[in-house]
Amino acid sequence: MKLLVVFVLFFFGLFAMSADLKAAGMSENSVHALDKIYKDFEEKAAQIKAKKMKGVIINEYYDYLELRTDLLKTMPKKDRDIFEKYIVKYENRSGY
Repeated sequence: MKLLVVFVLFFFGLFAMSADLKAAGMSENSVHALDKIYKDFEEKAAQIKAKKMKGVIINEYYDYLELRTDLLKTMPKKDRDIFEKYIVKYENRSGY
């Protein structure tokens, strides 16, 4: 249960991410692509929670992180730099 709360708080913070990334100068295409990946995870997480499937949400979270990492590799350098600064600031870790 504690792990689920951490994920919910983390993803609530990502909702505000779009505005912050846009304000930092990230391109609309990159912001929309990140939003799409996040919203897909959010829908899957809600379905998993509704079915009370413990542990499965962790796998979906790791899938989300992998998709996000793959997307970042295709972004322009400027957008990657903006995202990395955001992640370091808000997730309190280095890199993505």
